[in-house]
Amino acid sequence: MAPIAFYDLVLDTPNEIWSPNTLKARIALNIKGLDYETKWLDFFGIHSEIPDVTNNGKRPTVPVIVDPQHDDKAVQDSWEIVKYLDKTYPDTPPLIVGNNEALQFFFYNYCNTNILFPVFKLCVLTIQKRCPTTAIQEWFRKDREAFFKMTLETFAGDEQVQIDAIKSGLAFIHTTLKSYPYLSGEKVGFADVVLASCFKMLSALRSDLFEATFLNAYPDTVLRDWWNQMEKYTKDAPPAKPHL
Repeated sequence: MAPIAFYDLVLDTPNEIWSPNTLKARIALNIKGLDYETKWLDFFGIHSEIPDVTNNGKRPTVPVIVDPQHDDKAVQDSWEIVKYLDKTYPDTPPLIVGNNEALQFFFYNYCNTNILFPVFKLCVLTIQKRCPTTAIQEWFRKDREAFFKMTLETFAGDEQVQIDAIKSGLAFIHTTLKSYPYLSGEKVGFADVVLASCFKMLSALRSDLFEATFLNAYPDTVLRDWWNQMEKYTKDAPPAKPHL
């Protein structure tokens, strides 16, 4: 049976998993235990190849999946991908559960604003320097500086300010995880997927800041214990099933 094709974004290290946008889809595939094959593209490859993959007229972005078991259906955007996987593979663990869809979407947006945005600021200069060619490095800088209307250095700002913002954003997350094993309750859900994508991004691109910023943000092991449950789903394939 042919695997799902999964399109991800590569920097200067082959097969390195780092992008929080694609990670949300990857983590979902891994939690569900679905077989997939990663198709790595750089920024230029996304613009040249994704329009022919999706054929939907939308701006080319990743993640994208193509499902050969369902007429090579292409699905773009992590939120849409996870909803598609929940619906199409009902025998796998659901992530956007029943009537909780709006609540999961709320946390998705909360995390993007309060966790991912300061994490991105901590990583943006690393991303630019690690684009695989000089041409892509120059494009990334020009494109992002035009969007942010400031230099990348100004946008990145003071590291401690970003670290403090992340800790503030983690406050209610930390409180929740003191009472529940997952943000979604007793079982893993999309909220956990979203947060794990932020953890993995900082771990991959700024390992020097990862422990202090996330795992040791509070004087207990609550966030570390949660990450120990989630990290295995951020790899390049689903975790191996235990032999019974």
